[in-house]
Amino acid sequence: MDNTFKNFCSNLEGLLAAHEASQDPEEELLPRQRKQLRNLIDLEAQFRDALIRHRWGLNVYRDFVTYIVETRANILAARPFFRERSKVFTASISPALKERNDKTLYKYRINWSFVEWVVKARKWRPGSPILALANQIRKQRIEIVEQNLPLAISQARQFWNATPPSHLSYMDIVQIQCQGMLLAVDKFVPPNDKRMSERESLARYRTFRAVAIGIMTRDRVNAYSETLLHFYPKDRLRMYAANKLLRRKTGEVDYGELADNVNKHLQDAKVTTTSNEIQDLLAAGSTVSADYSPDPEGESVADSYADTTNTEENLEMDQAIGAMVDKISGLDLLEQKLLRLKGIRT
Repeated sequence: MDNTFKNFCSNLEGLLAAHEASQDPEEELLPRQRKQLRNLIDLEAQFRDALIRHRWGLNVYRDFVTYIVETRANILAARPFFRERSKVFTASISPALKERNDKTLYKYRINWSFVEWVVKARKWRPGSPILALANQIRKQRIEIVEQNLPLAISQARQFWNATPPSHLSYMDIVQIQCQGMLLAVDKFVPPNDKRMSERESLARYRTFRAVAIGIMTRDRVNAYSETLLHFYPKDRLRMYAANKLLRRKTGEVDYGELADNVNKHLQDAKVTTTSNEIQDLLAAGSTVSADYSPDPEGESVADSYADTTNTEENLEMDQAIGAMVDKISGLDLLEQKLLRLKGIRT
């Protein structure tokens, strides 16, 4: 788990109390939120510029490219490190990584994931501007999440009340929501304020809320629909919608009616299903994550399929046999034949 999120959770109760006491309307919070996001993005730009000017900067960027291309062996693994739209990443950042052109990456906006990677990549001296800026970015990032905490908690509560019980606890959902909020803070791409009026700028920054809700919704649906089998995103949406509707039903399930209701529920997402398909999906998804157990005191799915052999004993036995074979191979031919007569084979 991210250390930032651990620290955030440790103060969760106090943060909730503070925000419950402050009931500022969204229109009053919006200018402050815009200022915070601007400040965060400005600090990230200062960090990037300071890194480029630093005597280690060139090597750090070069090491980052090596980390993505060789260690991770996946260009898409670099996506979370940049505060850029997917089109920019695909058209510009991805080709630069493939060509190992680290200098091209200098002009693109980075986020906390990149900052954290850089801090761990070198042993920076205590008074380094790199560490100072990283600390400011971390604090500003958490401040934005704390301000939007009521939204995350509200989304978690609505989801908890609207869905049947699953392998997720209420605090699991809260954690998923908060992690989604952190991701929204890191991936939000600001508008070009220089060409906008105050009103237009505020309207564009309001989209941060929509971005956060979209990410949190996606993450909680994926976690709720977690199964031992792999399902495509659209199938996960169908299963989630069906389970949500089944919460309101009692008695025998009419899968034809259920399919019709799912289609109405997901018409904006342009996802449709049939009675047979939804029945098969619910049957296939009835086994949730490997850690889940329908009986609180019973074994989990993973435990029921676990190998009960003692792996440590097996390893010790294999090592002992290997050592014995090495020693026997060093004996004289006559001695090896005598051991074979005793039933010891190599």
